[in-house]
Amino acid sequence: MVSVVVDTVGKEGILGLYKGIGPTLAGALPYEGLKFGSYDALTRYMPRNEEGNLTVVGKLFCGGMAGSIAGFSMYPNDTVRRLLQMQEKGTERRY
Repeated sequence: MVSVVVDTVGKEGILGLYKGIGPTLAGALPYEGLKFGSYDALTRYMPRNEEGNLTVVGKLFCGGMAGSIAGFSMYPNDTVRRLLQMQEKGTERRY
C-alpha cells in the first residue's frame, strides 16, 4: 500500500490522492438522505410489537430496502466517481 501512495504522489503530486473527492462528497449527501428518508417512510407501514416498536424483521426489511433504494438511485454518480478516480494524470480528460 505504501508503494501505491508513493507512486501516486510521484506521478500526480499530493492532490492525486484526492482524485474524485468532489463527486464522492456530492454523492454522499443525497445517498444518505435517500437512505434515511426511505427507511423512515417504510417504517410507517411495518408491523409493531406490543410496546409499539418495530419488530426485528421489520427493521431488517426497512434497512435493506432503504439501502437498495439509495444505492440504485445513486449508482450513476458512483460510476462517475470511480471513473474520475481511475483517470491518470497527463492523459486526455475523458470524464
